[in-house]
Amino acid sequence: MSGVRQSSATQTQIGTTGPVAVVWDASPSPEETSPCLLGIEYPFDADNVANLLCSAKWKTEGSDTRTLTLHVEVSTPTIAAAPARPPDANSWYNHPVAIAFNGQGYSGVASCQTATPSATAVYSGPDAASASVHGTCVDPAGKSASTSFELHYDATPPTITGAFPSRPPDFNGWYNHPVTFVFTGMDATSGIEPCSATYAGPDSSSARLLGSCRDRAGNVTPVGVSLRYEAAPPQLSVGASPGDGTVSVRWRANTNVVIARSPGLRGPHASTLYSGSSGSFTDKRVRNGVRYTYTLKAKGRAGRVSKRSIALVPGPQLLAPTTNARVVTPPLLRWTPVKGATYYNVQLFRGQKLLSAWPVRSSLQLSRAWKYAGVENRLAAGRYTWYVWPGYGAIGTAQYGSLIGHRTFIVHSAASG
Repeated sequence: MSGVRQSSATQTQIGTTGPVAVVWDASPSPEETSPCLLGIEYPFDADNVANLLCSAKWKTEGSDTRTLTLHVEVSTPTIAAAPARPPDANSWYNHPVAIAFNGQGYSGVASCQTATPSATAVYSGPDAASASVHGTCVDPAGKSASTSFELHYDATPPTITGAFPSRPPDFNGWYNHPVTFVFTGMDATSGIEPCSATYAGPDSSSARLLGSCRDRAGNVTPVGVSLRYEAAPPQLSVGASPGDGTVSVRWRANTNVVIARSPGLRGPHASTLYSGSSGSFTDKRVRNGVRYTYTLKAKGRAGRVSKRSIALVPGPQLLAPTTNARVVTPPLLRWTPVKGATYYNVQLFRGQKLLSAWPVRSSLQLSRAWKYAGVENRLAAGRYTWYVWPGYGAIGTAQYGSLIGHRTFIVHSAASG
């Protein structure tokens, strides 16, 4: 008795890589068969492992049973390629990547190889918008399948060809507020992405804007631009003191200063009085009792301007201590000099006159103790009022001008010792 067409009846295990039909026959013809029918094709056209059995009985010859294990593999193995990592940027790889191939057939795990006997290949170039790695897998039945892994590969950074500021320098070759530079370049494979960088400090005469440009594959090229940058306005502090027919202006700045005054020299409009870096200026073209505003401007090397204004009224006046100042040591009384005055009369009161002095300069240093009109006095705690008059000629002539002013100060107990 035999089974598979084109096969010997004595075979008990058969493998095939294509569709097959099994036909049982027996000689001489038996009286009965089970569970098979003789001469009938049993087709197998799909992947299968079938265990077949056929028994026959004869009147005189007895019986016979045959078994057959049939391995049928019609399908081709599946094959897959898997990269060791996802693309680096925008579906592009920018450095070597390993591609592993694996396969599976109905008959079992397939063995795979690439251009080398290994199932894994490393792609490291050349740069290409459409590169591929090929692999083939063979299953235990000898059936094979091939595939290619397609990839975009660019390991070369872009080339920078130019840097263009968003505007020209603000003043004399200097930038004084943030400026953006747009960089141009080229990349032969994946293409360069838009590239720009903004400089916003620190201030420097040799500033350096550092940035980078990248292509679509993620390759980066550093880029730098030199520039001069100063966003901070120049330093400027101002002080002024009025005098008798004069105003003294003082300043600190790290650049030249221009001084304007209003009202000006010929009317209400401002006049420029000074330009330079001396740190002080005395205006002698003023009238006592008129309020003047002095505006100082300092322009830095990047064109930034600092502006300060101060208003005051020239004329004789007391300077220090300020009204109701609290002191713990004997104060220095100061006032503005008066034109033509040869001396001054200073009087000090606390309920009654305690002192009358005639300094020749526009200041008087009080003491802790003194004698006046035969009476010993001490600078005890309390509120004091002082007056100053200018004197002209010899002291003995007692020719006094108008009162310069009067003020009060308060002494704490420490001043009296």
